[in-house]
Amino acid sequence: MPSGPNHPDVASTLNSLALLHHTEGRQAEAEPLYRRAIKIREAALGSSHPSLTTTLENLSALLGETGRGAEARELAERASTIRSEAPRSLRGRRDRSEKVGNRGQIFSILRRIVVLFNEKSGKYGPILLLSQ
Repeated sequence: MPSGPNHPDVASTLNSLALLHHTEGRQAEAEPLYRRAIKIREAALGSSHPSLTTTLENLSALLGETGRGAEARELAERASTIRSEAPRSLRGRRDRSEKVGNRGQIFSILRRIVVLFNEKSGKYGPILLLSQ
């Protein structure tokens, strides 16, 4: 399993941060984070791993909202296929961030996680720059 900026845990954090931006209407900031999370998970876990589904669905929703329906449908279909082929115990996982109401607090926590990760993994260089 990869370590540092290519670890699947980084993908989880990127997806959560992207979801926060997305729900705040900041699609331009969310999209590259979703895409990076997908690339990390694909490289680390394979292109049909169930942990991809939530991020694929999130990016699909964003693309649909921004008028890119064809790509949105493609990602939604891919997520659906992965989910249907996954073992039953892995189906239906949802991001915990959807259940939390205080977005400002979530953003502060995610920002701190990224800062700490960048400090601890200095040999890999910064993984993410956050805007205010």
